[in-house]
Amino acid sequence: MEIFAERSDIYLHICGAPTRERGFFRYYDGLLSRSRNIINHGFVKMESVAFKTLMNTCGYVVFPSASEGGAAALLNVMANGGLVPIITKSSGLDLEEHGWVIRNQDLDLFAKAIGQAMALENQTLKEKAIKVKAHVRRNYSLKSIRMVFAAF
Repeated sequence: MEIFAERSDIYLHICGAPTRERGFFRYYDGLLSRSRNIINHGFVKMESVAFKTLMNTCGYVVFPSASEGGAAALLNVMANGGLVPIITKSSGLDLEEHGWVIRNQDLDLFAKAIGQAMALENQTLKEKAIKVKAHVRRNYSLKSIRMVFAAF
């Protein structure tokens, strides 16, 4: 979040229930209240107009997880919105060819990846979005997971 607070040319949209992420919101309370380009939407239902608006507004999902193991929220925004990932390896997803997978939660590495992402041409971003959406739907759907388990 610090990266976005330092850059007024980009926006960070946060979606999450403050009651479930108390530590996060307590830690970043001051930054959230001072930064006009960091917007907390609270919990957003996937079937809502707000979710669709966010998917049409945003190009990337920034997910600096320390440990996830599949990251359902991350998969949802890629499969439903085509958001290009800027994530850590700890998310547990193999997406190196579809975005940026950073080996740890290093702010400098995230800042570099965000800078590279913002430098992409709109057409390149659109192509990446189409590819990541198709990849996630093909490889992380319930049907594909069943096929993997059936093979064992």
